[in-house]
Amino acid sequence: MMLAKVNAHGTEAFQHLGSLLKITYNYVPKGTNQLVVNADGIAGTYRVNLSTKALTAVSTTNQATYSFSALSSIETKTIYVMMPPGSKTIGISLKRGDETWEEAGKSGKSHEYRRGFLTPLPAISLPRFSEVYLLGPAFACYWNRDNVAYKMAKDGRTYTWTGLMQKGQNFRFTVNNNAWWPSIRPGEGEGENWTDDNWCSDIYYDDDLPEVSDNDKHFRVNKDGNYTITIDATDDAALQYKIKLNEEIPTPLYIFGDATGKGCDVLENPDYAMTADRDAGFLWYQWTGNLKEGSFKFLTEAGTWDKIWNRGGTEGTDWFNLAWRETAPTGDEDMNFSVENTGNFTVTCDMTDKKLLVKPNGISTIYLVGWAVNAGGSYTDEEWTTKDFPLTETADGSGIYTNTSPYTLVENFFRFSLEPGKAGGWYRNPDVDWGTLFSIYDIFDYDHLFYNVTAGNYTITVNTHTMKVTMTLLNE
Repeated sequence: MMLAKVNAHGTEAFQHLGSLLKITYNYVPKGTNQLVVNADGIAGTYRVNLSTKALTAVSTTNQATYSFSALSSIETKTIYVMMPPGSKTIGISLKRGDETWEEAGKSGKSHEYRRGFLTPLPAISLPRFSEVYLLGPAFACYWNRDNVAYKMAKDGRTYTWTGLMQKGQNFRFTVNNNAWWPSIRPGEGEGENWTDDNWCSDIYYDDDLPEVSDNDKHFRVNKDGNYTITIDATDDAALQYKIKLNEEIPTPLYIFGDATGKGCDVLENPDYAMTADRDAGFLWYQWTGNLKEGSFKFLTEAGTWDKIWNRGGTEGTDWFNLAWRETAPTGDEDMNFSVENTGNFTVTCDMTDKKLLVKPNGISTIYLVGWAVNAGGSYTDEEWTTKDFPLTETADGSGIYTNTSPYTLVENFFRFSLEPGKAGGWYRNPDVDWGTLFSIYDIFDYDHLFYNVTAGNYTITVNTHTMKVTMTLLNE
């Protein structure tokens, strides 16, 4: 800011009235659009005294905000701030909208800012990133880059995250949501060279895609389980990370038991291997094949009766929960899953909440059975084996079954049968919600049955892809 005075000879004399402060940041985060300066009398209304050519405060505030176009990438930023002269201690910070990135620097002591002088503060070195996101098939987010749910928690310049990761899968980090780069990745060939809960420095921050193979630019997980990942960015030129396995989830390798063609043989058999299936769900394992009347459970280590998953709880309760046995179970602990009807099945283990689902393939008709189907008013066992309430597939291969005409139901219990005359069928999963089907086992427990509370005429639909049942009341 300058004052121009015309002298008697028609020439102008210029006099500086204010001081100029130069602020330089290294590595300003993407999206930054404001600089906030704090100092006594930094902003407000001033008066120019022409006799002294000085700037005098009339009314002032202690904070000035300078806005600029949001940065599209991480870059160095220099901003010039005009201010009144005087002795001041300066505090500055960067912001993105209402979010403060960093209380980035202070002059540290009172300094005399003189009019007509440019005062540069020492360049402020921000960390090269201020947020970190997880990315990769080791997490449920997979390669989804809109990933706010997988943002690591920040404490100073330390970042942490705790959650489930899937074995055999890889991951890395991005420092910008909705973007691949810049990224944090392991050193070449170092993606698996980490030791549980130990700091490792084989980690790099890259602005561009490295010229290395996929295996060399990702970290890798060797066990299913719950993990805590920590990145220490105190020195952003020498990052550290550690990965801690909080709880291993032993994953099923093989299905075995007298319901299978291999019987109770615990030796390795690829025909009965469970495989990870991301299309089914995160940390879900599936097997499809033929089962016969009998029972089965899961080996997690071939060649031994130890280390298995079988059924938790006692018969009639918690029927579909998986229970982990570190040593060979005996007596009441050795509870297998039962199969009533011979056929082709898809067996799914959801290891995120230790649940089992067995779905028969090639179903032609599903039957509604139970006391709720008896509109006549007398309750007999025939209601549990009737073929009078069939649900047929809407189109070949659709996997969605419904009734061709509405059914009249009374207030009472029901389930879905796959073969009338057999006790096995689909029941309600009491651990999820009313409309979720679970399993095909022979079970008769009121907690696992559906209950119709309103008598009336219904359209009923069973979706075998989502394992959901819906009922639409047409009239009361």
